[in-house]
Amino acid sequence: MRHWIWIILGLSLVFSPIASGQNLRVMTYNIQHGQGVDGKVSLEESMAVIRAVDPDILLVNEVDVYWPRSGNVDQVSLLAKDLDYPYVYFAPTLPGAFWQRFTHRRYGNVLLSRLPLENPRSFLLPSLEEPRSLLVAEVTVDGETWHILGTHLGLSTRDRENQAAFIQQVAKGLSGPMVLLGDFNTPPDAPELSPLWTLFQEGHELVGVGEGMTFPSSGPTSRIDQFYLSPELVSHLTRIYTYPSATSGHLPVVAEFSSLTDSRVALERTAPTRE
Repeated sequence: MRHWIWIILGLSLVFSPIASGQNLRVMTYNIQHGQGVDGKVSLEESMAVIRAVDPDILLVNEVDVYWPRSGNVDQVSLLAKDLDYPYVYFAPTLPGAFWQRFTHRRYGNVLLSRLPLENPRSFLLPSLEEPRSLLVAEVTVDGETWHILGTHLGLSTRDRENQAAFIQQVAKGLSGPMVLLGDFNTPPDAPELSPLWTLFQEGHELVGVGEGMTFPSSGPTSRIDQFYLSPELVSHLTRIYTYPSATSGHLPVVAEFSSLTDSRVALERTAPTRE
């Protein structure tokens, strides 16, 4: 599978790395290629939500590159440029590796960051249905390496069971703090996700604000977009909340972490205003 990496050097002077003692905001958002609940496609509206939250690290699911349904644009490049993210890693899952030789169209997950992304890579997850992937990258926070794992699991229970087991094995090979985030297409207590429970704690159960339901955005009844944390980060997670939006069928989920050098530090940045 071919992977795309954008390192936007022209923007690298806009943001300095997160300073020691500063807090971190992370977001996961399935934008469904910018299609709102009204059926209209507007990547700009999706980006307006992201601007309002202003995350330091962002995972976006269901991103298009040169698909007619989203205007034949490169959504990855637009997200990076218009939102001023200097570090970007795109892990396409469609079309398959063979067909990528014949088309420029791509579709998948993208990780955007204001911190340098170190050693970004992705893995195809075991899938009987639509191809799915796991992307992994490292960032340095307060002098310590965090592993960021982003994913979008399948629609069938069998696929999700196999995919969760695969992610567990990848995570076992990592050392240090880990954040797993994305669209899991099932609630966090679903039995097929049990392999993750051996390594992670689900964030909303720790410090979630409200019920945390994310889907469908017009009247959420299920918490399928989630954060999972390794034990090292549990005491630094200050809150998790959804941000109201009709720009996708999913609500974005935001996690805020206090400084690793002082877990007692209050959030220096207030949560974005909810309208």
